[in-house]
Amino acid sequence: FLDHHWEQHYDLSIQLYSLYAEAEYSICNFKEVGRVAGIIIQSAKSFQDKQRAYATLIKSLGAKNKLEDAIELCFSVLSQLDVHLPSTPPDKSVVMNDWMDMTRTLQKVSYDEFLSFREMSDIIKLLP
Repeated sequence: FLDHHWEQHYDLSIQLYSLYAEAEYSICNFKEVGRVAGIIIQSAKSFQDKQRAYATLIKSLGAKNKLEDAIELCFSVLSQLDVHLPSTPPDKSVVMNDWMDMTRTLQKVSYDEFLSFREMSDIIKLLP
């Protein structure tokens, strides 16, 4: 099984490696997350099969406080989805003002009302 598992048992290999990377993330073994995610990204046949590995790797980078690396990887993943964002982030004061506006708006919403909101799925509406 181990010699040619990616060729002979592709779906099982994607599932097991993805679960393994997530398990290693949950116990803060970030070095192993990076190693296993790299194997998945290199071995996967489609972008969809790489998504869980990318998500786990991005969370791992964030947990290690490597935010710039996490953001860079996010940009790379989004570009593979043909979503292109400006490469320079907005000024920190703009982000803080938007954050405060969002916080004030959400403080006016009850917990039940918040849970009743539909999840946004239109990519156009999600982008500024």
